[in-house]
Amino acid sequence: MRKLYFSRNSFAQGARIVRDAHNQSHYLLVGRWGRRQDALSLYAIQGELLAKIRFIL
Repeated sequence: MRKLYFSRNSFAQGARIVRDAHNQSHYLLVGRWGRRQDALSLYAIQGELLAKIRFIL
């Protein structure tokens, strides 16, 4: 199983870099979560949008 990590503190700037166990950057997680109309977007490190998750109540 592949394990990925991100720093809890980095989200204050609006984006988190998702890294592997070797500290290599693989993804960028952008957005907000928890309130109505919030969304998270997952990008490849090269900038391609891979997934978008929206919070709907």
